[in-house]
Amino acid sequence: MKVISKIVLGASLLGGAAIAACSNGAPEQTSVDTAAGHRNWDSGASNDDASAACDTLAFSVCSDAQVLAIASALNRGEILEAQAVIGRGESPEVKAFAQRMIDDHTRLETAMQELASRLGVAPMENAISQELTQSAQDEAQKLQMQTGKALDQMYITHEMVEHFKAYSLVRSLLIPSARPELRAGLVEARAAIAAHIELAVTVQSTVVGRCGSPNQNAGADAGCDTDAAH
Repeated sequence: MKVISKIVLGASLLGGAAIAACSNGAPEQTSVDTAAGHRNWDSGASNDDASAACDTLAFSVCSDAQVLAIASALNRGEILEAQAVIGRGESPEVKAFAQRMIDDHTRLETAMQELASRLGVAPMENAISQELTQSAQDEAQKLQMQTGKALDQMYITHEMVEHFKAYSLVRSLLIPSARPELRAGLVEARAAIAAHIELAVTVQSTVVGRCGSPNQNAGADAGCDTDAAH
């Protein structure tokens, strides 16, 4: 099982963080956030100690450098995938969603880079950040092979799933691992991802509505590729 899958599964078992985000907004940090892997910064826990633990099991502890690399991979991946959609889909809502992903994740990435510079921390690539980067590249290639309604469906369905995963990753690994100076930026990212989940659900329902109900076999009549999202 991949590293990210372990983390998402662990988050689900500890309370369904991503689902709660969609239904109740972005909650404040709770005991679920700190149930495992949360360094006690007041005790002087070392970032070097955390480096060895990251990448191994769900709720491992990552160093600041690794946290920054993971956050950056999330942002860059969202931007890359959205760029594959802009100007090629048909749905105005999907196009607007893709543009918002570019705008929001560019802003979040810039803020994290500025914070890293102030702290004097260089991002350190790790198994999680590398997996995120590769996954985004693979998905962008798949999106490039689609056009029109099929592209709309594939992209927005993917975005719903991936934002749930991203929310769990930020909430259950990055925030608990981060020192206080980093945590505020990650909490902002968590709120943005929660908003993206809600928007993706709304846009996806619009796209499906235009394609018709699968039970009515209306997808083909509307020109929609009902297999595009699989």
